[in-house]
Amino acid sequence: MKNLLILAAALIIFNTLPAQKNKNKDNNIPAFGNVDKAELEMKECEFDKNAEAEVLFDKGELVYIIGYGIDLERHIRIKILTDKGRDRADIHLRY
Repeated sequence: MKNLLILAAALIIFNTLPAQKNKNKDNNIPAFGNVDKAELEMKECEFDKNAEAEVLFDKGELVYIIGYGIDLERHIRIKILTDKGRDRADIHLRY
C-alpha cells in the first residue's frame, strides 16, 4: 500500500511538470515597434566595420498543426548601416 501511494504521488508530481519552456517568459525579445535608443544610434557593426547591415536578432517558432500543416512565426530585426544595405531589408516569403 505504501509503495502504491509513493507511485501515485510521483505520477502526479511528474505529470504536472511542463515539458517545454513557457513562451511568455521570453522577455529578452522586444515587441514589434519597440526600438532601443542604442539600436537607433548604432552606426557600425562591432565585429565587421564594413558591414552594410546587421541582423540584431532572428527568432522563429515552428508549430505542427494536425490536419493543417506547419506554421512558422518569425521575428527578425535588421539594422541597415549604409545605403548599400537597403536591399538587405527585403524579405522574401516562401509558401
